[in-house]
Amino acid sequence: MNALFFIRQNFKEIFFKDKKVEEVKYKRILPYFSVISHNINKLELTYSILNDIKYDIIKYINYDELDYLIESIRNDNKKEIIKKLILQENYRWYYQIQDKVESDIEKARLLNNTSEYIALIIGMKVELKKIKDSIFFSDIYSRLDYILNKELITPFTLNYFEVEQKSNVPVRQALSLFFKHEKNEAIIQFKRLLNIDRESRLDSSFQAEYFEMTRMFFEKLNLDFIPIIDFSNYDNPVCLSNENGNFITKEEIQLIIDKEDYFNKRGFKVDIKDLIRKDKIVNKEKFIGSYLLFFQNISKKVTEKHIDILFSCFTQSNPKYDEFEIFDSRETLKNLLNKNNNVREFLSLNNELLDKGIIDVSRAKLIKLLSMYFIEVKGMGYDNIKHMITGAERDKTKKMLPHYLKKYFYE
Repeated sequence: MNALFFIRQNFKEIFFKDKKVEEVKYKRILPYFSVISHNINKLELTYSILNDIKYDIIKYINYDELDYLIESIRNDNKKEIIKKLILQENYRWYYQIQDKVESDIEKARLLNNTSEYIALIIGMKVELKKIKDSIFFSDIYSRLDYILNKELITPFTLNYFEVEQKSNVPVRQALSLFFKHEKNEAIIQFKRLLNIDRESRLDSSFQAEYFEMTRMFFEKLNLDFIPIIDFSNYDNPVCLSNENGNFITKEEIQLIIDKEDYFNKRGFKVDIKDLIRKDKIVNKEKFIGSYLLFFQNISKKVTEKHIDILFSCFTQSNPKYDEFEIFDSRETLKNLLNKNNNVREFLSLNNELLDKGIIDVSRAKLIKLLSMYFIEVKGMGYDNIKHMITGAERDKTKKMLPHYLKKYFYE
């Protein structure tokens, strides 16, 4: 203690005059780290001195300083001795780190919505990664990183219902789309949600709010990009680097916020309650396959993408396709359906989908979707479709099923 007091006094006399400055600067210039490192390098490591050093390391050195302490030791033999001493007490820092991680998780749950909570957990993974290559903590890193990976599962699932199942989502939650979808698909959905939110605003202050929410989100994330979460790789569900530019960056999101995107004004828009739940599509392959076969029989230019766009519009409040693609696909199918007799055959196909249980929804719901998607097509008004599918004309309509579709359904 006398030696330490002597060093402190000398530093004060040489460097400081003002007492308040002394107190602040003293802690910064002469931390315990420097004293411990100095003692290890200058003193002979006797049994009693090693006990003192061990005490000081345990009491005053934080876990993230231990590797730097080892690097500061110039003698290789001393370096090995101190390394073994630290490893003997390794559990102490493990509990120090674990307590911090668990405390941060508990606080994050209470103070954040689901999207921000996910960002914070990833931010904690980024912070924890600093000890991944530590000579002391590689095993501790693996255990705590596993805890954080596990902590992502529930909020990630909950976030699906909070964001994917709603058409009006605030920007701080909309950002979580990038956790779940490929970059281009998520951009389309993110733009659409921004535009829906803009439409409900009474003034133009939303942009400042968007920027601030984005800043806070990335501050929690501890990265300058938003990574995809992939639980098919549970040991490493989050990639913390963006070398190939696969993930959207903070700068790219700010550019989206800063620009009005008229291409994303909704063309086909229905109330979420009128959409078909995906679990009500009993056989998606049969649904898409029969539609594709029907339209390709009229024109070979129709692709599976045209039908998948229709399927997305029927089942998602925020489809993965942008408005231009939706518009182009709708116009293509509408023009083909306008040809002679195609409407009755198409409705016969939809009767078959309902009768065979390929889609498990009320006829009223399907009638509404068909009439809205194929608006302006002659014979596809709501009343006429209802008459053909549920009214007196239903039996006649069923008989209009083309032979190639009969073969498809009954093969």
